[in-house]
Amino acid sequence: MGTQASSASALAGEGRWPDPELPGLGPAVLPRWILVWFAVSVPLILWDVSFVLFRPGWFLWAPYDKYVTVDLSYGDPGNGFVRAQAIMSLLEIAVVVVALWLRRRPLGVLLVFGVSLLTAAKTMLILLIEVVTGGAHVGHNPAADLVLLYLVPNGVWIVVPLLVAKSAGRTLLSACHRAPSSAPRGRASSS
Repeated sequence: MGTQASSASALAGEGRWPDPELPGLGPAVLPRWILVWFAVSVPLILWDVSFVLFRPGWFLWAPYDKYVTVDLSYGDPGNGFVRAQAIMSLLEIAVVVVALWLRRRPLGVLLVFGVSLLTAAKTMLILLIEVVTGGAHVGHNPAADLVLLYLVPNGVWIVVPLLVAKSAGRTLLSACHRAPSSAPRGRASSS
């Protein structure tokens, strides 16, 4: 048993063993606004997913009565892409939960970075589909409805996650720059 402990200790000293706490990362690595974003966005995502997958007719989903006329893909319960992106959203929520649980560790910050990029990329893909299909699902809208009910809300799901990713990325880079080098220490060769 002593050999295993000393081996693990030696590996950790050489930088090969994953250290759960990077020196210099500090106790609170995510700004409060990111936690607020997740506190607001996770329930909204669950609301959206529940509509797409279950089509509840309750008053809580009344705004979708209008939205399905703006984005016709949402009005089609058989639209495979919309259902698939709803399932992806559930995976995103699972990653967010793990990331928030680990938010004081580098892995948690890395997960916040990754899931935020995923959210932004998924939303960009949704918009890109409309571009390449000539607005197949939203092109029928008057300009005001298109902007206010489609582009602005979707834009939020691109801009804010990219800002979250930028903040998390800076936190990780800063911690990496402050972390002691894991290179083996010894005499430099003089050749």
